[in-house]
Amino acid sequence: MNILSDAKLFVETLKNDKYLHEVAILMGVRRKSSFYGVPQNVIKYFANPLSKTVFVVIYPVVLIVLIVKNLIKMLIKNFCNKKENLPEGEYYIASSNFSKSINNRINKHIGKACWLLNDGVNPNDYVIPSGMYISSLQVVSISDIFSASVGTFVAYILICTQFGFYYMLCSMNAFKWLMYWKACKQLPIESSLYFVNHKDRWAFLEDHIYSKHKTLIQHGTEVGIYSDDITKKLALNPVTGGGWALNMPYKYQTLSKVIAFTEKEITAMKLSIIGCDPEFVVGGYGFETYPLKSDKFSVLIIAFSGVFFEKEKEIIKGLQELNIDIYVKNHPTQSNEPYLKLQEDLIFTFIKEQRFPHVNLVITYDSTLAHEYKSVGIEVLYHTVVSLYEIKKNIEERV
Repeated sequence: MNILSDAKLFVETLKNDKYLHEVAILMGVRRKSSFYGVPQNVIKYFANPLSKTVFVVIYPVVLIVLIVKNLIKMLIKNFCNKKENLPEGEYYIASSNFSKSINNRINKHIGKACWLLNDGVNPNDYVIPSGMYISSLQVVSISDIFSASVGTFVAYILICTQFGFYYMLCSMNAFKWLMYWKACKQLPIESSLYFVNHKDRWAFLEDHIYSKHKTLIQHGTEVGIYSDDITKKLALNPVTGGGWALNMPYKYQTLSKVIAFTEKEITAMKLSIIGCDPEFVVGGYGFETYPLKSDKFSVLIIAFSGVFFEKEKEIIKGLQELNIDIYVKNHPTQSNEPYLKLQEDLIFTFIKEQRFPHVNLVITYDSTLAHEYKSVGIEVLYHTVVSLYEIKKNIEERV
């Protein structure tokens, strides 16, 4: 059942997670807590050294309970699902959920591919051009489920041994990852695979699937905008044409083809995430905006509530005195609740749907959407680099 080797493979994914976590702390977008993966609003409960010790002691028990719960749930699902064999063909590796805009981008390139769905990815939430999909639970066996269960606890032991108790909560992700890994191992080696992940544990999984034909479809930018201080501390790679690229510990080694946004993004990807020599194709952004009816100067704040809400709140509040239209678009994976509540006190339009207004100025963190707006000629200011004073000065000079 390869319990130990599969658990070791999962633990290898922590190298990139650890690197990205340390980058986020250095940039100030995350606070260092007592344990990796602890929500920002829970950090205060581990201020006492005794509480940390108690948590380290009881965590294995909590993990075992969760493993047993997942084991029972998966056994029931496995029993209820019709078993399928994976024939040789084209497959989209649907390892995690994503937005409608990414769905549209994927569909331009994957043709009649069958989607291999990870647990928690609902086919009804997406447009699947071929109409063909298979749940990973339809291709795993009962022995795979037991193997993933035991492997989760083995992964916990390995994480604590290699990375320390600080990263032990990463073991919470092991069961789902191991289950999907076992499903992907059923894919015939001659099949053609498509996927969109870049740096996370799913990217690592996809790079290790035994297949001769793999296509990475870019969905997030690899060109970063950082302060001079950060670029020096992180020893980032300069990208021709401006911007910087991270230097990921683990890079793709098995890609056949990469569909990138631009030539500049290809340069950045070679520096940051790709360690092999695939065929590169420029696919563009395929980005469209809709016109606004108002004649006022308009600003779009591209938000990410889980990390930047307080800064975004400060910007929205600071722009209230200006005679402009303010729009806010949150990242699709983040909670909208903070902005809906903020509308009780401040005036701005919150955009829930996956549509993008043609504004005069975009204010953002280092987002992919920022590059898409640049591609249609709209100026972008990064609040991670410029101050609120500079943002207001830019707008006042243009209004």
